[in-house]
Amino acid sequence: MLDKIKVGILDLGINNIQSVFNSFKISGYKVYIAKITQKKFNYDILVLPGVGAFPKAMNIIKKNKVDEKLIDFISKQNNLLYGICLGMQILFDQSDEFKQTKGIGLIRGKVLKFKKKIKKNNFNIGWKHLIKNKNVIFRGNLNDNLFYFVHGFYVKSSNQTDTSHFSSFNEQKFSAIVKKNNIIGTQFHPEKSGRDGIKFITNLSKLI
Repeated sequence: MLDKIKVGILDLGINNIQSVFNSFKISGYKVYIAKITQKKFNYDILVLPGVGAFPKAMNIIKKNKVDEKLIDFISKQNNLLYGICLGMQILFDQSDEFKQTKGIGLIRGKVLKFKKKIKKNNFNIGWKHLIKNKNVIFRGNLNDNLFYFVHGFYVKSSNQTDTSHFSSFNEQKFSAIVKKNNIIGTQFHPEKSGRDGIKFITNLSKLI
């Protein structure tokens, strides 16, 4: 039963987390706001929401030793860490957003800016299908699902097997879903993706 699964939505104080909170609540989970000042994150699923700037997010994380708490959290195999958009990007080694900034480094790879094409912008906004990585086993079929993206930076994973699904923008393929052990991240926003987003959130329970 989903109402037995405790979900913490991490509040970094730089984004609106209410829509993420509501989506997990609607899906049937027992949902809490997780504060950065907590000594431990005692949840089954911990969510890193995805709005804000990489350098500012990492400054808050380092200042409050959130990175150390996340390492402790994922040390328990039955826990699941889920990053959304920026929340996924900060799991990687570094980002070029505004200035080169080190990430948490839980997954190898970099966050890069989309190259601008002639007569096209370099900000990916809208609904897209996903492309499955044929070399990776992933529970559930997402072939017909549409998810909402809004981002100007993308993840280039060092290990292709950490990416279960890709998407593309301006002919640039990027990681749409990453999965490594008990860590998962999505570049899209499930809380903005309607019925397919709620379905994805519900299916996270199968990963713990």
